[in-house]
Amino acid sequence: MKDEIGEFYFANSLVEFMNGNIDKATEYNLKRELENPADSEIFYEIARIYGLLSKTEDCKRALRKSNRLGLR
Repeated sequence: MKDEIGEFYFANSLVEFMNGNIDKATEYNLKRELENPADSEIFYEIARIYGLLSKTEDCKRALRKSNRLGLR
């Protein structure tokens, strides 16, 4: 169930981005981030969305976390 919620947030982030709703896309991406605090692949996807949204610092933070989690 938790993965489904994360996928819901991911899909909605993309839809909102495509519709030009950057604030709403950011909100969904942050919700996904909070749903999956220990999954390196999901943090990579989160970083990709932040990149699309031009949220450079959030993108770098998510990439660093993905890297840390993937090294375990």
